[in-house]
Amino acid sequence: MSNPAPESNLPAGFMRRVLRPLIGDVRWQAPGWMRGIGNAIGFCGVAFASWVRAAPRRAAIVGAVGVAVIAASIGGKIWYDKQPKPLEVTYEVTVPEPTA
Repeated sequence: MSNPAPESNLPAGFMRRVLRPLIGDVRWQAPGWMRGIGNAIGFCGVAFASWVRAAPRRAAIVGAVGVAVIAASIGGKIWYDKQPKPLEVTYEVTVPEPTA
């Protein structure tokens, strides 16, 4: 099965034929800081994957503890929200009239 030509995609082909003569080719290149963030995320993913492969049991324990901490946090929040609320008392003070 062959891939259809890019021009067969009606909206994209139409836009390409109409806009290219008007504005030329538009090419975008990510700025350096964005490429740096992407590289850092990729490096962290590779490092994490190698850590999991090196010690799968330790990774499973760390993951289970993480899930338990999140579950306990959610349960604690639900418990706290169901606790009785304190009574709030409001009062108003009026300034006395000045004396002679």
